[in-house]
Amino acid sequence: MLYFYTGIFDEQDGRIVPSKDVDGVSASSSEDLTAGVKSLKYDMAKARFVIQTYDDFTGLNGWVPATKEEVNTAYPGLIE
Repeated sequence: MLYFYTGIFDEQDGRIVPSKDVDGVSASSSEDLTAGVKSLKYDMAKARFVIQTYDDFTGLNGWVPATKEEVNTAYPGLIE
């Protein structure tokens, strides 16, 4: 499994979804999220999502790779 931190994007309908960078501007990544991409946590205080993907998924622009250990340090016990 791979893990990423992503920013947030406010959709027009009020939903908060993971963001991606498009030419330096934050944009919705909703259309890019496929089966196997799972949001493990939304951290409102840090304005980010923790995303889990399968090993063959390439993170989107603006997504920051994280190890299991890094995620569990930030959020103890999130990943078993």
